Amino acid sequence: MCSRWLARIAGALLSCRPLSQSLALSGVVLSSWHAVLVLASLPVLDRSLLHRVAFLSGHFGVVTYLPPKPPTDHSYFVIDSAAPDWLAEVLREYNWHVLQLPGKSDYDAINSTMRSKSSKIPQHRWAELDRYDFVVWFDDKFQVNVSAAYRTISSWPPHAAVALHRHPKRCTASFPGCSVMEEVDAAVQQQNRYRRQESITRAYVREQQRLGRQLAGHPLYQAGFIVYWQRHRQTDSFQATWMDHIAVAGINDQVSLFFVAQIFAESIIEFTRDWGRQLWDGQRILVAPGTFIALLVNSVCRLFVRALVCVCVCVCVFAFNKAYFTAAVGLACVP
Repeated sequence: MCSRWLARIAGALLSCRPLSQSLALSGVVLSSWHAVLVLASLPVLDRSLLHRVAFLSGHFGVVTYLPPKPPTDHSYFVIDSAAPDWLAEVLREYNWHVLQLPGKSDYDAINSTMRSKSSKIPQHRWAELDRYDFVVWFDDKFQVNVSAAYRTISSWPPHAAVALHRHPKRCTASFPGCSVMEEVDAAVQQQNRYRRQESITRAYVREQQRLGRQLAGHPLYQAGFIVYWQRHRQTDSFQATWMDHIAVAGINDQVSLFFVAQIFAESIIEFTRDWGRQLWDGQRILVAPGTFIALLVNSVCRLFVRALVCVCVCVCVFAFNKAYFTAAVGLACVP
C-alpha cells in the first residue's frame, strides 16, 4: 500500500515541469518493484512474453476513475481524440502509452459505453498493437493480475483464439444450468443505461433463441477481461462477429458474448486463474487519487513558477530602473 501511494505521488510530481526530467527515474523505480516480481515468477523460457503481450484498457466520456497501470512497458490506454489534453498528459506521466479513438463521447452514457466497445474489440484499429502476439483487455474498473495472464499465455493451446473468464457474480450457484437472462435482469435492475436499452436487448435474446442458440447451459463470461491471440485465424472473425452482435443487442456486451461464445466455442478457452479484482463499481463519481494529486500539484507548480518569475522580474527591473517598474509588473504578473 505504501509503495503504491509513493508511486502515485512520484507520478503526480512528474506532472510539474521542469521537475519531470529530474524525477522521472524515481517514478520508474517506485513502480518497477512489481515488474521485477513478475519477471521472477515466470519460467526462464517464457520471459520473452514480456515483449509479446500488450495490456489494453480505456475510458470514454467523463473521466471519473483511472485504473492502476500494469507493471509493464507494454500498457496502452484508449481515450477519445477530443479528450482534454491533461488526460493524455497524466496517463503518459504514469507511463501509459496513449491511443486515441476518433470522435468524442459527449456526456451520454449510451454513446460513451458503445464507443468503449471499439477499444475492447480492437480489430486492428491501432498499428501499435499489431506487433504483439497477445492483447489482454481489462476494464478501467479493474486491477489486472499480470502474472496470471502471463502464466496462462505461456501454456496457450494452439486451437484457442480467445480466453474468457466466467462472470464473478452471475451464475455462481446455477452453473451449468445458468441462463443469460440472469445477466439481462441484473443489469436492468442495477443501472439506468441498461434500462434504457432493455427492450432491444430482450428482443435480441429472443432472436438468438429463434435462430436455435441456447439461453442456458453455457458459461456466462464477463466482458471486462479478455485475452486475444492475435495470430489465430479465428480472432478477427470472433471480434467482427461480436461487434455485429453488439450493434443489435446494445451496450450490454456480456449478453451478446454469451451467444458469440457459442458460435466460436471451439476457439475459446476458459481463463481459470485469478484475473484480478474490481476496484470501482462504475456508478459512483470517483476521481482516482493519483489523478487528483497530479492535477493539484500541476496547478500549484504553475502558480508557484509564475509567482517566482514575477518576483524575479520585478526585483531586477526595480534595481536597474524604477521608472519601468510599473510596466514590468504588468507584463510579468498580470494573467
